[in-house]
Amino acid sequence: LLGAIRELVGPDVPILAQLDIHSNVGQAMVAAADVLIGRETYPEIDMAERGRECVEVLVRMLRDGLKPTMALYQIPMIWGMHQVTAHEPMRTAIRKLHELEAQPGVVCASIAVCYFLADVPEMGSSVYVVTDDDPALAERLARELGEWCFARRADWHYELPSTAEALRRAEMNGNYPAIFADSRDNTGGGGPGDSTGLLRTFLEAGLTDACVLYMVDPEVISACHEAGPGATLTMPVGGKSSPLQGEPVMMTFTVVAVSDGRFQYDGPMYEGLEGKMGPSAYIRQDGLHVILATVGEQPYDTAFARSLGLDVKAMRYIGVKSTAHFRAGFEAWAGQIQLVSEPSVHNLGNLPFRRLNRPVYPLVDI
Repeated sequence: LLGAIRELVGPDVPILAQLDIHSNVGQAMVAAADVLIGRETYPEIDMAERGRECVEVLVRMLRDGLKPTMALYQIPMIWGMHQVTAHEPMRTAIRKLHELEAQPGVVCASIAVCYFLADVPEMGSSVYVVTDDDPALAERLARELGEWCFARRADWHYELPSTAEALRRAEMNGNYPAIFADSRDNTGGGGPGDSTGLLRTFLEAGLTDACVLYMVDPEVISACHEAGPGATLTMPVGGKSSPLQGEPVMMTFTVVAVSDGRFQYDGPMYEGLEGKMGPSAYIRQDGLHVILATVGEQPYDTAFARSLGLDVKAMRYIGVKSTAHFRAGFEAWAGQIQLVSEPSVHNLGNLPFRRLNRPVYPLVDI
């Protein structure tokens, strides 16, 4: 995209872009743009701030003669699950990034923790630094921070427990509500949203005051809309997009509510924006409440569930199809958060990378 824009506007028109913290940044992107600025928060709640930063840098270029020079250091590493910027060890990485940005001659700097679900040559983490007409400084600082990140590669990774193990840990912790993040079926990262491990474990544990946000199952949703609220149905739920998502779970449930999936976000990430989840349904089996959606999307806040009549904050056990973005609307009132791993097409061992142009940790132990 950046290359196509550069081809259209020519070499003299400034191009600045804001990038997701999960970008796979390659040399072609750096060559096409004058300035790239990455988000510094995860969950990503600084979109507006980074946009203002882009405008401020552009003003300096046009008014003050700033001459941005940009360098990229590609870290041969997939960043692990330690990515939440308010928590250690990621908080220290962002602090070091800000220390780098405070140095004379530095315009801005960014860390990208990569998007590991893209089978592209440049997949991997990176550091990119912009200086004022000093390419050598940009290259040195990008390399130094990139090497610092890679030297701590094991720190960014940890093994996630199953939902069953996470439930045991939650009981020992004792603080509620407990949120269980099904990170390997993260719909915000392209997960199908119908893996069944978490749902099955909640059912087998006999949990009450429990909910799952959101299962993607158009077949069940269609049946709910046809039967209407109050109906009782017996159907297999989830596990239909791939055998790797787990077996469907046979449920006998009550249809509590149905909707067209339109609502308004009210949390920190997307407050005021309209959400469109497609035909949706709220079903309940005993004490387990499940929100079904046609569109795979993360629960950024509780607004969608409330639009269907479910008070998520009244639940004791909350399962979410998300890795971190849910934290923006949930962490302030959660008693505890447990990240879990269940069988999914997105488990790293199931991904047949074919296009990588270099060894990448932890696919290769380097």
